[in-house]
Amino acid sequence: MPRSNASLESKALKLLRALLGWEQEELAAAVGLSRSAIARLENSPPRFSRERLEQLAQAMSAPPGLLEAALALAVQSHETTDPRIEPGSEMEVGGALGMPTPVQARALGEAVAAGALALDQFLRGRLWDAYVAQERKRAETLWRRLARRSPADRLLVVAHGVEYQCWALCEKVCAESVRSAARDAVATRELAELALAIARRVPGGAEEKARAEGYALAFLGNALRVSNQLPASEAAFQSAHDHFFGPGLTARAPLEAARLFDLEASLRRNQGRFAEALALLDRALALTTDNRSLARLLLNVANTQEKSGDPDSALVALRKAAGLMPDDAEPRLRCVLLFGLVSALLRAGSVPEAEAAFGELQRICLDTDNELDLLRIRWLGGQLSAARGQVEEALLTFREVRHIFVARALDADAALCALDEALLHLEAGRPVEARTLVREMRSIFATQRLEREGLAAVRVFLDAVESEVATGHLGREALRAFARALAR
Repeated sequence: MPRSNASLESKALKLLRALLGWEQEELAAAVGLSRSAIARLENSPPRFSRERLEQLAQAMSAPPGLLEAALALAVQSHETTDPRIEPGSEMEVGGALGMPTPVQARALGEAVAAGALALDQFLRGRLWDAYVAQERKRAETLWRRLARRSPADRLLVVAHGVEYQCWALCEKVCAESVRSAARDAVATRELAELALAIARRVPGGAEEKARAEGYALAFLGNALRVSNQLPASEAAFQSAHDHFFGPGLTARAPLEAARLFDLEASLRRNQGRFAEALALLDRALALTTDNRSLARLLLNVANTQEKSGDPDSALVALRKAAGLMPDDAEPRLRCVLLFGLVSALLRAGSVPEAEAAFGELQRICLDTDNELDLLRIRWLGGQLSAARGQVEEALLTFREVRHIFVARALDADAALCALDEALLHLEAGRPVEARTLVREMRSIFATQRLEREGLAAVRVFLDAVESEVATGHLGREALRAFARALAR
């Protein structure tokens, strides 16, 4: 079959215009040409200059790198045979018909047109994927340069360095903001504010800027949530939605809408609005096909279900997430998944399965440099020892971990660990030790700003221990209520 006569520049222009959603008439008006002139540039055999192609791309506000991706794909598609056959041409039909009838010719033309459309859509998809991958790779390099600088210097670099003003770097910095949340709430907010500064300088039209700004605002809302500034977080999420999903916004963007729903769901969970959180996560799941992202979302689902008092559903979600998590997933994400899975399995009484998951958790996470994560894994190991009936080993672990939490002023963790320890003393028939521990820890419980029902459950348990009428069931109820109250 004949090869297409269109030049590489023509193919690249057509791909760019289709991808960016511009009609020939719109582009013609933007550059002062007629629609027919644009049509000739896209379809005529003669080449036109690279400079002219760059001018046309600039008129359509094509992001940096997209033109190069279009040209690269045009080179590849230039070698593809052209399936177009003019209706009514001589050809064999069924090996015996000779010249096709008008009906056959029309059907053939329609089939060829449909095939050409499918090919065009495929090429556009390839172009978009190549562009997104290229920009994300570039963002990794840009972030490595920024990461070495102070927060103030980063803002200066972004304000004056045009190459840093791109959606992919905004996305990368947002991801770094979430990654830092487990360690440093201040750094989490600084990174979210840096991402917002980048978003406000992203090149292109109003739609591109609005989407980037809305995306970054969601991560600022998450940073405010991590700092326990829930009203400010809620306002940031509202602004994020107003920007990202504003009326009339149709621009295609690689920034994932699902992330906005995912992050806001965490806020609703902290507010105790569990039904709203799960509804947001359902919306995020409906928009997601990537297994890595699905696994992360299911972790949030499980956490929300656990906090809402539905541990059975949480365990189902965690098992599903474990089946979807790719082997090359970020180590900390795998640690979070396995930690949640071990905890849920212990609550369900599935000790052998919990032991297997804990072994994998240790293999993955013991090389991490996050001391707090390692301390909590050690605490979880104490819970596993208790489930095995290794009382003395578990009590020693709880005591050592609790003392470290107290020394680091991590009162909430210290309080939860103390409840684990007191409950195990009771179950081992040691009410005196439990009472001594409760007296030591009353001051820590008193410092926690808990909702009334959470604090009441803890006080009932503490008073029961003092009165020597506490039971294991009462202790476990206090643990669950206290954990739920802390999560809000």
